Amino acid sequence: LAGFAISTQRAIIMLSIYVLVRLLCRQTSLLRVLLFAVVAIFIYDPFSILDIGFWLSCSAVLIIALVSNSRATTEEDEAQGQNLGLVQIQPMLWLGLMPLTLLFFGKVSLISPLVNLVLVPLFCIVLIPLTLLVLLVEMIGLSSISSSLIALLAFIYEHGYGVLAWIAELSYAQLALPPMAFLDWLLFVLIALAFYFTLRYRFLLLLVFLASFFYSDHRSGLQPSEYKVTLLDVGQGLA
Repeated sequence: LAGFAISTQRAIIMLSIYVLVRLLCRQTSLLRVLLFAVVAIFIYDPFSILDIGFWLSCSAVLIIALVSNSRATTEEDEAQGQNLGLVQIQPMLWLGLMPLTLLFFGKVSLISPLVNLVLVPLFCIVLIPLTLLVLLVEMIGLSSISSSLIALLAFIYEHGYGVLAWIAELSYAQLALPPMAFLDWLLFVLIALAFYFTLRYRFLLLLVFLASFFYSDHRSGLQPSEYKVTLLDVGQGLA
């Protein structure tokens, strides 16, 4: 149903490993489950490392695992992971995935945490269960009921997509930022460590990090209508 994309493969493998661990009455951390899933994905399809979905999907789970482990108080909590609310995890995901979104898309969404607060419950609680219910009803031969449910699903998806398209077109929905320089990456690593070890003044560090992007654009010496191309000339390698 989901098209068996990289993110779907990761979810299936992680869920299977989790169920197996629970059946064997063993405890393991989310971080270790993610590692098993990554290895299994590479065995199944080594070229998945070139897929953007692989990096975004696995990085999101990695951030959740690191945040839950950092807030665990005992070894048992660390093995099982701490339950994190959607409101708690969204800022962490937004900040943690920022380098990848900059690398892949050259921009950062400013409203994705707020949008996810609505979409994640909507899909998990309403749309996905309703879709599976439609399939079950269709399989047992109640076509009249399934037709009504399909019409309802189509209405929700169509209008939901229209709302998302409208939100994406807002002038403040996203921010295009210049490529990250070495000092920007170093600063980001320091801020990520600060978040991981729950240091104080994290919000101030975040503001400094965002300000560094504008500074890096200024120190490049380029005007808004100019661009710079760097060509690495390695002879026959250019062919």
